[in-house]
Amino acid sequence: MKVLRYLLPMVVAVGFVSSVSADCTSPDPFHDENRQRDFEAVQEFVNSKRTIALDQKDCNLSIAGDIRFEWANIHEKRRNSLRGKNGCAREDEITHFVFDRCVEDDRRVNDRRRRGIPFSHNAFEVEFNLYFDYVCDRAWGVAWLQFADQAGIERANRLCRFDREGMFGSGCCGNVCLKKAYMGYNIIADGCNRLDVELGRRPLYTIFDSRIEFQNRFDGLLLKYARRFDCWGDFFWNLGAFIVDERIDHYAYVTELGVLNIGDWSLDVRYSFIDWKSLNRHERNRCGTRHPRGIDYRVSQWLVEYHLNPEYLFCLPAKLYGAFLWNHSGHRTRFDDFCDHRNKRKNHGWYAGFIIGEVCHEGDWALDITYEVVQAFSIPDSDVSGIGGGNNLLDQSFATFGRGRTNFKGWRFEGLYALTDNLSLDASFEYSTQENKRFGRKHFGRHSYSKFELEAIYAF
Repeated sequence: MKVLRYLLPMVVAVGFVSSVSADCTSPDPFHDENRQRDFEAVQEFVNSKRTIALDQKDCNLSIAGDIRFEWANIHEKRRNSLRGKNGCAREDEITHFVFDRCVEDDRRVNDRRRRGIPFSHNAFEVEFNLYFDYVCDRAWGVAWLQFADQAGIERANRLCRFDREGMFGSGCCGNVCLKKAYMGYNIIADGCNRLDVELGRRPLYTIFDSRIEFQNRFDGLLLKYARRFDCWGDFFWNLGAFIVDERIDHYAYVTELGVLNIGDWSLDVRYSFIDWKSLNRHERNRCGTRHPRGIDYRVSQWLVEYHLNPEYLFCLPAKLYGAFLWNHSGHRTRFDDFCDHRNKRKNHGWYAGFIIGEVCHEGDWALDITYEVVQAFSIPDSDVSGIGGGNNLLDQSFATFGRGRTNFKGWRFEGLYALTDNLSLDASFEYSTQENKRFGRKHFGRHSYSKFELEAIYAF
């Protein structure tokens, strides 16, 4: 516990200093400063907890973390390679000066290195995650801080047009993300039923299950209900509402319900639904566009998992899984101006896979194999998970003929091996091509993407 006395103040200080450079400007700074002041009763309540010694909180507080160093080898091609010798980025990440886009046009291929920042096939990143959990009586609080930066020497704050002879770096310091910060309270717990309410922030994928969606952030209120049925299985229902864009009163809601271990057959069934449109109060985005296509998504997903008997597979846990996803708004003819008549219903996705093994101690291993298909209008661009298409040019789905993070199909292989109880190696390979090759073919050609990634993880 003596270590914790020094660890916690250091973490808070590092987070404060790093947050100064974060690009997360508030639209109302006066309100933000004003709300930092609590009324007297709140101040006394918070201060009363600060005076409790850490050794008295020891049974309630848990701290964990992991350190990661990642190397990825990435290849992306649209008529010509977007990475490597002739590759380039669309935007200068340091000064945010927008260069001419590196569009795959034969007339401009020779000028791409001059018009943008070169992008190699290799990417390196260093990351540190810190987790806090505090549970006391019927309430709890959870926090997750992520420090993730690109590797390399310090980035140079200058442009090639002014200093073509200088030495540049790709590294940075101060990229901090508050991944989780929420509190919870248990309303009902009688042995068969449980009802909890939670308020705060976390990634959507930590609440709702999918390999190809729920990549976005959940800032809102969540209700969680669970009930055990002796003959049928374990039923659960999660329902939440969260903020999309506070400036225009745009909110969304999402729900998931399912039954686990149905009839003791090791079968799990889940259904989820997320509505990105209905709670947009003004039916506009912040650009003033009425009924924007980018939020016209109401997505259902059906997920099935079957857990295999460990005795049949080297005494290792294993499961088969598969899911089908459908955007109920994607059938509308308002998408016709982006594709021909045959493609206007490109609004579904699916995936299937197999996972074996579990990693807890030295020598343990796990392997996961997945095949994914995501059509162009099935998921909002910002919520796409899974393989994707690389998208080195940062194209948006409705800006360039349905190209962006969607419209892909491909395989993903990932393996994890524990060198020690704390140190493990994670290796993955993924490859994808266009699900529909007609999108953007006239202007950009066919697209392919692949990535091999190796990551060392030390968890404590």
